[in-house]
Amino acid sequence: MNNSHSDGPQKTEGASGNGKLGLEQTLGAIVIQMLREGRYITRHSICIAVAECIEKNTRPELEAHYADILRVLLSREAE
Repeated sequence: MNNSHSDGPQKTEGASGNGKLGLEQTLGAIVIQMLREGRYITRHSICIAVAECIEKNTRPELEAHYADILRVLLSREAE
């Protein structure tokens, strides 16, 4: 498999500018990327992947976007 890493999925928002839709789309893209890399999908592994995206990004708006995703992941109670 190709183990090249980019800055992560780009921020996307719906036509209405709904930030939640953008968060869900970005999170989905992160999970798809992890699956393609053969990584296990757990809340912990997703949080690590999002943190890696924050660390690799130099654009403040993308760092904030990934930080929002991380906040959502960490704020949800375990199911």
